Amino acid sequence: MFFAVSGDFFFTIKLTFSPPENLPLILGTANFLAAYLCLIAAFQKNPRYDRWELFALCPYLITCPSIFLKFGGIITGAAFWGSLAFVFVLCYMAWRSACTIKEGYYSLKSSLLMALSGHLMLISDLAVGIAVFAYGAKGFSPVLENIIWGTFLPAWAIIMCLICEKHLLRRQCRR
Repeated sequence: MFFAVSGDFFFTIKLTFSPPENLPLILGTANFLAAYLCLIAAFQKNPRYDRWELFALCPYLITCPSIFLKFGGIITGAAFWGSLAFVFVLCYMAWRSACTIKEGYYSLKSSLLMALSGHLMLISDLAVGIAVFAYGAKGFSPVLENIIWGTFLPAWAIIMCLICEKHLLRRQCRR
């Protein structure tokens, strides 16, 4: 949660003050990248990489690269490679969140909530990317803004609820 909050802090500074051009964007993105790496560590408790998990990877291998490639001509240099790494981590996090359902480490309820949260984050960040690279300085589209906030807030609220969940692990449910 720390990384998500600090990432939003840096994005808000960019809107409020006039800091160096790209520094808040870089720091905000780096913090969200760290938040997603922490979520991957939490979601990846009993990875199996069996047929089901590899089959579940297919939608991410199709959707995320195609959206990234749509805007690939707009992004150049270090921003291209940074964006590519971010999209890879984001998709991997969403995939691992879906895999928690079958892996059996977490309770079914917790796994379903993790999968929902991971996919809401994926939708939110893909919408942010589309808004930033498609609209740029013109500002966000109201539709995209609603998608971003309508998925971002519930995603992190679910993670907050999971932190407090008494029966997070499957073995706790059997008692």
